[in-house]
Amino acid sequence: MDEPTGAWKNTTRGILTLAFRCVPLPVSAAFHSRDMPSAARRFADVLAEAQLAPPKLPVIANVTAAP
Repeated sequence: MDEPTGAWKNTTRGILTLAFRCVPLPVSAAFHSRDMPSAARRFADVLAEAQLAPPKLPVIANVTAAP
């Protein structure tokens, strides 16, 4: 469920009261969302028009802190 407003808490409670198992996924983005394919297509269109170049500053990974 890709619900940013917190409604997932009520949904989770409802699922648990029905004796189902509910496990939140610790993901950094809604890769599982039904909206991702259309967003990816739009992003691809934007990238197709962009002029890409090597970075002028080092890019640091947010997981490993490696450049």
